[in-house]
Amino acid sequence: NTFNLFSSYLKSNPYIKNKDYFLFNIDSLESLEKKVQKKDSIFIIGFSYCQKPKECPEKRFSDNCIADYKNLICSKCFIGKCKNFIKKDDSVLLIPDINYISNKIFEIKNKNPKKELIFLITACDLSIKMFSDFANMLKISVLGIKLHGRVCINYQSFLLSEYHEKKNLTNLTKEQKNLIFNLIEKSYT
Repeated sequence: NTFNLFSSYLKSNPYIKNKDYFLFNIDSLESLEKKVQKKDSIFIIGFSYCQKPKECPEKRFSDNCIADYKNLICSKCFIGKCKNFIKKDDSVLLIPDINYISNKIFEIKNKNPKKELIFLITACDLSIKMFSDFANMLKISVLGIKLHGRVCINYQSFLLSEYHEKKNLTNLTKEQKNLIFNLIEKSYT
């Protein structure tokens, strides 16, 4: 792991960037599709808390999600739709802060040492770039999807959001949402 981390530090770009997508330890979206189809893999989707509706029944600044399709708020929430659609062995994480991601990935990896982890994260590009060395250190396949809307634009706004000082919502484009649903669907084959 130390060698992988050091190698990541030496790279000029520790990821491949394609429009709003950041690819870590994969060379294309097509190769990611193939990986999520493998039976020995676990597909993890991490959503930034700033995508949660302000009226979320489980509080916006938390890692909780009831994904109750009978609840009016949940039925309109993209995160809830994904959580209801994903396979039982796979996971949806709500990311309240940057440390949460690494702790959860270590936890999942330790519980499933023989499985390959494939991680999709939706976040501002600043968060995705901060995550890059961790992804490369563990050599996990990661697709980072850059959020739109009221994202963190500098380190100061990022720090404020880490302390749950973020009133505005972020969002994904229709193309990004379709990609996520497509990957979830591929994980069933």
